[in-house]
Amino acid sequence: MEQQFQSTQQEIVPNPVVVKQNKLLVIILSILLSLSALIAGFFAYQTQKLVKELTLLRTEPTPTTTSESVVSPELTFEQDKTLDPTANWKTYTNTQNFYSFRYPDTVYSIQESAQNAENARLLKGPVYHFEVEVTQITDSIENWFKKEKNNGQFPDEAFVSSQSTFQNYPALLIQSIPGALEYPTDIFIVKNKNRIYKIAFTKEGSDKTIVNQILSTFKFTN
Repeated sequence: MEQQFQSTQQEIVPNPVVVKQNKLLVIILSILLSLSALIAGFFAYQTQKLVKELTLLRTEPTPTTTSESVVSPELTFEQDKTLDPTANWKTYTNTQNFYSFRYPDTVYSIQESAQNAENARLLKGPVYHFEVEVTQITDSIENWFKKEKNNGQFPDEAFVSSQSTFQNYPALLIQSIPGALEYPTDIFIVKNKNRIYKIAFTKEGSDKTIVNQILSTFKFTN
């Protein structure tokens, strides 16, 4: 009987290995729960922060784009003059000899010869500053120039010549030697079909701005 009781007592004594395993399992579960709680808290914080930022973005006023930043302002009259200073100039057109050019009538007056409208001159006071003289001829520029020199035009002591272009046409540029003439002069000799165009202009000091602008508007109309 006593043996039986002792045997029963021995049977209900807990196994130390099982107890240790249970404790370890409890610790692991506690750690996992703690990590889960931390992760859940972190995501909850990030979610709350994102919601606040979105709320602020929705409440901020949307910036309006002004027309100045999208559409270029219209050109004013002064800006247009800067882009093309010849835009408001008068246009001279010679229908008989097929050419035209623009000129500032506030600076120059136009004088056209009565004889077959061969010459057109821009006058500034008593002195012409721009002249177009047209001659009908079938010869080349070079031969025409030689004949003119033989007739006493363009003497070597007063002029030098060189090959050039004028409005994409082959041309002869004749320039007065400094000091040779009272009014320094440049002359373009250009041939267009059966006509020789002698385009002469004086150089007023060192500034040829207006004359160059007139030259830039010169066109053959045939």
